[in-house]
Amino acid sequence: MFDKKVIQCAFETGPEEEKLESYMNALDYNTLLKIEALMYYGRDGGKVDDKIRYLSKLKELKEIIINTILEKCPSYRAYFNEAIKKLKRSGIELDSL
Repeated sequence: MFDKKVIQCAFETGPEEEKLESYMNALDYNTLLKIEALMYYGRDGGKVDDKIRYLSKLKELKEIIINTILEKCPSYRAYFNEAIKKLKRSGIELDSL
């Protein structure tokens, strides 16, 4: 019924996810907010700056942001790819966020 990757991402922590989590724990809060905003921008559209402002106002703990990103596995790759495409079409440099 469910895709094997979805079940694995939902219930199992593999070495790749552990590496990603460790990497994200080393990032500063604002960088994590931008990553989360990009993920939602790729998924939902809208304006990336609006997403960053909205998420900033939530003042979520760093651990919550990391868990939110990780729980989107395996879809977050598609979300990030779409976000990059949208930024390029809009003429927005990733480093300018």
